[in-house]
Amino acid sequence: MPQSSPSACSACSEHDDPRYIATVHAVESSLRSGDTVYRYKHEDGLPGEEGGFNLMTSWLIDAKVQIGDLGSARELFRAYVDLAGPTGLITEEVDPATGRALGNHPQAYSHLGLISGTLHLAATPDRGAGRRARSARPTAGRGSPTCRER
Repeated sequence: MPQSSPSACSACSEHDDPRYIATVHAVESSLRSGDTVYRYKHEDGLPGEEGGFNLMTSWLIDAKVQIGDLGSARELFRAYVDLAGPTGLITEEVDPATGRALGNHPQAYSHLGLISGTLHLAATPDRGAGRRARSARPTAGRGSPTCRER
């Protein structure tokens, strides 16, 4: 039985599919700022500035595990863990320039992302920091049904 995937995107394609890998790299290059990932980078008409969205950062951690970029996933995960303040709670967003917590506090989705990243990294057979292991895919992968087959 395949384990659950962290997002609809990863549930609909194989993790070694070049399109999925390109999507992960595109999200990282266009939406990542330092140790956080934005939901979007456009004017939304709401007051205030949009911060990095912690759930998006946790998605990137999981996606990097899935494509075998374990060193980068671990590095981003360590920064994600550091978002927890003295109470151990994580907010909805973070200002990447200042590190200031933004949005809802605490945010359940941010904690689910932390749990997901923990489980995905713990399930990797190769725990060597910085080593790439394309076969280290703890979620649905080769042989698992795609969205079209479900």
